[in-house]
Amino acid sequence: MMALRFLWKYLSPITTGALGLLLLLYWVANPVPSRNELIEIDGPLESYTVEADRSAFAFLSKRHNYVLFNLGNHGGRFWSEYLGANAGMVLSHKGVPVRLYVSPHPRTHSINGDGVKTYGLYVDGLEIVSPENAIGIDSAMVRWVFPVLGAFIFWLAWRSWKKVAREPAQKLPVVAGS
Repeated sequence: MMALRFLWKYLSPITTGALGLLLLLYWVANPVPSRNELIEIDGPLESYTVEADRSAFAFLSKRHNYVLFNLGNHGGRFWSEYLGANAGMVLSHKGVPVRLYVSPHPRTHSINGDGVKTYGLYVDGLEIVSPENAIGIDSAMVRWVFPVLGAFIFWLAWRSWKKVAREPAQKLPVVAGS
């Protein structure tokens, strides 16, 4: 029991600090694209599927199911976080015209191997989400939420480490037979 307390005492501030630094690093290294950087892609809907997230980071995702769709004249698949339970109504039939916007340098990992995130989506002339709104939501997360949360978590780790550093060192008890 003493060994677990010892591990918790010293590893907790280290892992918490690493999480805070990871959020701050994400803020610095992954900028949200501007509207001018986005590439417009349009074409007829070929097919769509609803799939569970199979990535290594699925446990961190707020979404566990993604609607991935193919366009007839473009390779690869696309996804939008604004398509959910109503995907069957929006993507009602094959051949419906779809216009979307993607970043030339995606900042997120591909969903299920090849799903590229869209920043604007229009289906059959109807706006599902404009590029400006999609960028605005991502910008709020990356420019405000992640750095504030990262700095707060890092500050908590620093305080926790300072508390550990002020305590006198304790020897681990010797276990019989070792």
